[in-house]
Amino acid sequence: MTFVTDIAVADLPDLSSGMVAELTAKGLDRTVRAAVQRVVPRVTGSADTAAPGFLRLVLVPVNATEVRDLVPGLRFTGKVDTRTGPAGPKLVA
Repeated sequence: MTFVTDIAVADLPDLSSGMVAELTAKGLDRTVRAAVQRVVPRVTGSADTAAPGFLRLVLVPVNATEVRDLVPGLRFTGKVDTRTGPAGPKLVA
């Protein structure tokens, strides 16, 4: 399972792979943690791409047991904690 969201290009320099997001959904009685995995490149002419000025950000669950009973299509909101994750390179310099 993966989580996909659109993120403003201006916010990408603050993110690095491995940072953790806390996600919540209406009707779900718990928080789901997911780690930033990658940014999806923008493909001109593709129907599955982000709006201008945005890119798609892919997150993966930190713990598989947190998502084992979730159904596709459930909409989440959340924030990435930029103090988490490895001290390695950012997604975008």
